[in-house]
Amino acid sequence: MLRRSALNRAFVRFYSLDKGKGSKIIGREVTQYGITVKFQQQGQVKEQYLDHLLLRDASQSPKSVDPISSQKLFTTGSLLIDRGRPLEPIQPGIADIVDEGQGLYVHWNDGDQFTYTSEYLQSLVGESVSIKKYDPKVWNQEIVSKPDFLSALSIDYHSYMDPHDESSLFETIKKLDQYGIGLVTDIPDEAATNYSEWFVQMICERIGHVRTTFYGELFDVKNQASQANNIAYTAKPLPLHMDLLYLENIPGWQLLHCIKNSEGLEENGQNYFVDSLGALNYIKNKDPSVLKALETIPITYHYRRDDKRYYQQRPLVEHKKYETVVNYSPPFQGPFNLKDITDIPLLNQFKKGLYMFEEYINDPKNQFQIKLPENSCVIFHNRRILHARRQFDGERWLKGCYLDADTFSSKLSYLYEKFN
Repeated sequence: MLRRSALNRAFVRFYSLDKGKGSKIIGREVTQYGITVKFQQQGQVKEQYLDHLLLRDASQSPKSVDPISSQKLFTTGSLLIDRGRPLEPIQPGIADIVDEGQGLYVHWNDGDQFTYTSEYLQSLVGESVSIKKYDPKVWNQEIVSKPDFLSALSIDYHSYMDPHDESSLFETIKKLDQYGIGLVTDIPDEAATNYSEWFVQMICERIGHVRTTFYGELFDVKNQASQANNIAYTAKPLPLHMDLLYLENIPGWQLLHCIKNSEGLEENGQNYFVDSLGALNYIKNKDPSVLKALETIPITYHYRRDDKRYYQQRPLVEHKKYETVVNYSPPFQGPFNLKDITDIPLLNQFKKGLYMFEEYINDPKNQFQIKLPENSCVIFHNRRILHARRQFDGERWLKGCYLDADTFSSKLSYLYEKFN
């Protein structure tokens, strides 16, 4: 048998899934076009068919994947052998169970050789770590009113930023993924740095790079009166909404660092947040027949000011492969495109659904209300959590930035691998 590369295991570890742990390969049958592998895990036996071409394509050997960059060195099409007759399938010359059932060593007829661990093989037919998604924990006022809700979602700035301990960061990101919102507290006073560095940027970059928009890398949310190019930059009340729905690639997360907040009554400049998934659950329970309309009727979102012309149409509810997202931003909503809306019964269902959606989100019982403390930073999912602000007087200054959903998911996947 040809010697197996020691690099095999290192490559596979990146792809391993916890759900494959404890399993072993107890049998295999090679046919012309694939290998049927028999797994045993926790006393149960199951079989999985693996196509030769797709299994060879998944090889992580140094011949197939560059050891330095971890990038693929061949094309899938190059594995199709054409010798002037119907395509001949790539075949394994050797396919042996090794390492006491923990791996399947395959020496392919194109010269490639690789040991596929039991965990890796199971990850090929299930969810990979790179798309690991926690089930969202939907919340409403009943949940957020519990004494430990805010403390459970809060983390001290110094613990969050500790370069020698990522476990606290991992717990924070897991909770952000579950609840869609969290708070970093006890941030050093910006004035002490003479405003020479911005803590919101450091908090964001602890997860990943800042998403730049036409507002810049960072932006100031403060009363700019007649110079404001966004309703958020005034002292007026800001209704529940999501940001930048008029962009093709909407930022997944927003961070707002409270540097100064107006004194006086608690309601003065108070923020409030709503979990839009709770609104969808409410609609499902009350009248699920309207959901199709909410998933179909296109809503216009636009930004037209100075030299900026942004325009997108999106339904209120969108189902992605691994999550459901909501599009709701009345301040930046444009006129409906009437030529796209010709199904009158569907439109009537949309009206009913929209009414129920707003009925839910505008009920204070479903809102998490908080006057952000100075030197704290709220982080929230921009495709799930609606945010708003009450009118204020006096001085109020938030420093904000955005983070892409891909960047957040990348860090979550990395930390999941590291700590699990």
